[in-house]
Amino acid sequence: MSTRKLTQEEVSILFPIRNLPDESKVNLIDRVPAEILPRGSCLFEQGNTDSLMLYLLDGEIELRSDASREIIRAGSTEARFPIANKQPRPATVTIISPQATLLRFEKTIVDSLQDQDLTSDIVVDDFDVDGSPVDNKLYFECFRDMQNEDLTLPSLPDIALKIRKAIEDESANSHKIAQVIQIDPAFTVRLIHIANSPLHRGRKKIESCPEAITRLGLKAVRDLIISFSLKAVFNAKSPLIKRRMHELWSHSSLVAAICAVLAKKTPGFDPDKAMLAGLTHDIGIIPILTHADSHPELISNPKDLDQAIAHLRGQIGTLIMQKWDFPPDFLEITQEAENWNRDIQEKPDYTDLVIVSQLHSMVGTPKIHKLPRMDELPAYHKLAAGELNAGLSLKILDEARDEIRQVQQLLTG
Repeated sequence: MSTRKLTQEEVSILFPIRNLPDESKVNLIDRVPAEILPRGSCLFEQGNTDSLMLYLLDGEIELRSDASREIIRAGSTEARFPIANKQPRPATVTIISPQATLLRFEKTIVDSLQDQDLTSDIVVDDFDVDGSPVDNKLYFECFRDMQNEDLTLPSLPDIALKIRKAIEDESANSHKIAQVIQIDPAFTVRLIHIANSPLHRGRKKIESCPEAITRLGLKAVRDLIISFSLKAVFNAKSPLIKRRMHELWSHSSLVAAICAVLAKKTPGFDPDKAMLAGLTHDIGIIPILTHADSHPELISNPKDLDQAIAHLRGQIGTLIMQKWDFPPDFLEITQEAENWNRDIQEKPDYTDLVIVSQLHSMVGTPKIHKLPRMDELPAYHKLAAGELNAGLSLKILDEARDEIRQVQQLLTG
């Protein structure tokens, strides 16, 4: 075995080392050399219990277990993380290239270098270090697939695409749009119901699809049909993920209903766009749940799913909004919906509305005790500058319980 000195560039791409202060990285470089080993060298065996962290810097290695075989190459996303890091070791790791360069050291060395919390300067795609997150295979696979553009993203339902295309036609009118919508009687009924709901109710009761379209307007119809069709995206096979999808849909539809009601009471907001914003704010969670649904072995630890969601939901949500060709403010919503301290401009926007609606949706649940008070949110104070003055939003929602329930029922079918 020969050794060489590490470089700053090499250690700065490794998780979680990249989050160490620069002086700690230099300390690590001074203390631990890179090892150069020949083909056939066994780095550790399946079932080993040790406290080593191992990174591949150059060459190829094989991970072989009782059930699988995997090749990892230097420079790949996999090589940026500690190799087979669970205890006991889940696989035997062997060098299969003519030689390989490795970084191998006791985990206690990293612990001793943590002069500050490793999460203090963390970037969006990093793990946090609580609970050995480098072992989170679900996060790792979703992150890798996202980086490689291989992550399965949901498609906008066909009916929504057809309505969008029809509305974009310069010759579009209520009767032509109605012909497309009436292909699905359920959507026709729901559109008529919402045209007669408190959000849009007029003096005359609407009884036909063309009348509903005339009252609502084409843009509102487009947003509503997308909202009505999105339930089909929240599906899974396994009982655990099916339950999580149901919980996600229930939360999203409640936030959407609250958004719509608050938007109606607040100047400058469109209730139907607000509804769609609330419904899609957590859309980035779906591909993570879908991946877990197809690979149940990745979520043996229940915390892995929540950890992967917390770190990836915003980035993946943005990718979906781009794929669906949504406006830029929807991309902002998926990234910032749970940034409770967000305060980037004086005028309130739809992200502010979603933030406030999210907090309202958690009133009366255990989650509310872990979140800031409503009057601590910059988003709340911006909305309160309009008709939604201090304390009025709770009163509005209390008085609008039936309205929120009706809107949520229209979304859930």
